[in-house]
Amino acid sequence: MATLAVSHPALPTDSARPSAIALWLFAVAGLVFAMVVVGGITRLTESGLSITRWDVVSGTLPPLNNTEWQAQFGAYQASSQYQLMNRGMSLAEFKGIFFWEYVHRLLGRLIGLVLELLDQPPGVGVVGDQRIEATDGALTVLGELREVEADAGDPV
Repeated sequence: MATLAVSHPALPTDSARPSAIALWLFAVAGLVFAMVVVGGITRLTESGLSITRWDVVSGTLPPLNNTEWQAQFGAYQASSQYQLMNRGMSLAEFKGIFFWEYVHRLLGRLIGLVLELLDQPPGVGVVGDQRIEATDGALTVLGELREVEADAGDPV
């Protein structure tokens, strides 16, 4: 009886892979820890509803001039959060609570981006004998974010 030997392509291996995975895990854990800390500060300062619109891509930058700050503050003044809890708050006080909510949302975007771009820990994403590079998903991510923002739309 003859034996048929079948060879399988070897998966990419190198000695740096375990340390890259460990680094990736520590980075993600650090980001999640930062999110919990900033989320706690956001909760304690009652900043959680200070940003009244959720624009995933275009909302990445905070207000950059006095006109934008006034518009953002005006939208907040129309919210029930302002009416019930912060009536009479000044623009300077609003900027303080806005900061924590902004940082919290920015961290959320960063965590989502890191997890999406790295879909799996480094060196683990393998199709056949081809290693998937982290940059392969970058354009897809940007397209998905724009689509989510467009789908959310403006309830006008």
